[in-house]
Amino acid sequence: MFYFNTPFIQIENYDLDVDIVKLIPEEMARYYQVIALEQHKDILIVGMVNPKDNTAINIIKTRLNKKILPVKIEIQNWANAINNNYIKPDMQRV
Repeated sequence: MFYFNTPFIQIENYDLDVDIVKLIPEEMARYYQVIALEQHKDILIVGMVNPKDNTAINIIKTRLNKKILPVKIEIQNWANAINNNYIKPDMQRV
């Protein structure tokens, strides 16, 4: 499925790799409402609530020195994925 020529994916059934997710620092991921989904060589597939946010894309691209392929994700799925994959140091995963 596509959202204004941008692929749309359902991430609730997506098998996220926490090491890839954490390529984007938590503060940045929360601010721009993004989550790293997959990495293929120098390309990072990033789930974005707003995949047309060129500022976010350019900042992530510059910070990680990777090409960014944005995909559209739903805000609730993004929030769940963020909360499940970024753990505070004093919290343990259950």
